[in-house]
Amino acid sequence: MKKIHDLSYLAGMFDGEGCISISHGAKSWNLSCYVTMAGEYIPRLFQFHFGGSIHHRKHNPAKVQWHDYYKWQIAANKAATFLEELLPYLRLKRPQAELAIKFQHRICSNTHHSTRHLPDSEVALREAETILMHSLKAESYGHREESG
Repeated sequence: MKKIHDLSYLAGMFDGEGCISISHGAKSWNLSCYVTMAGEYIPRLFQFHFGGSIHHRKHNPAKVQWHDYYKWQIAANKAATFLEELLPYLRLKRPQAELAIKFQHRICSNTHHSTRHLPDSEVALREAETILMHSLKAESYGHREESG
């Protein structure tokens, strides 16, 4: 069992440094969450508490402004469970987390597993949720996208 102070600390880190993404490729729609940092400790802490994977990207000497980084990532049902655990402690990313949790639960309960066989209404709903997630991200960073 995770301690409340661990969850609140990780929620604060995720609010500031994390990302929630709803995306789709040719065959499926995906929920993923990740934290990318220059140091390894925090991504490993997320992995220890929630599972997921760590990717280490080494510095490219040709790109002086880039540095090594560590990316912790979790996807699909595990990402929804992660967000459910952090939800009581999230502030900035709370609306994104709520949308992501609903998205994942709905696509898991959907009997259509291939994008090719989705009803048009389901495709439209998933596309709308993707657009809404982008809008919520813009709001959490303190700016709104210009319309029109």
